[in-house]
Amino acid sequence: MTTVAGVLGVDLGGTSFACEESATYNTQTRAYKGIKGGKGFLGVEGEGVIPFIEVTIRLDEGQASDAVQIKGETVILRCEDRTVTLTKGWLDGAREVDGAKNSIKCKFVGPACTEVF
Repeated sequence: MTTVAGVLGVDLGGTSFACEESATYNTQTRAYKGIKGGKGFLGVEGEGVIPFIEVTIRLDEGQASDAVQIKGETVILRCEDRTVTLTKGWLDGAREVDGAKNSIKCKFVGPACTEVF
């Protein structure tokens, strides 16, 4: 899992949105952890994890929170030093709406995520 600063924006299925300065993402599809036994380290065990992009999107004045809905579309996180692309992404779980800041915290998940520097 990577937290990145310098986020410029996010594209959801071709629609661009402004967002907060930082975001979190994961490009891996496997997570590994060590196995310990009575005689010390025995090996590693891997389990599947879902790639994701988590970002807080700022909405324009009067824009409804329903504007942020995708299913099976490409999510592109544009940063100053990299671009992160999530393929066939969808909104995971409930959105956290902050009416005072007119923003929505969203987590998008998909089968594959790549980053290009």
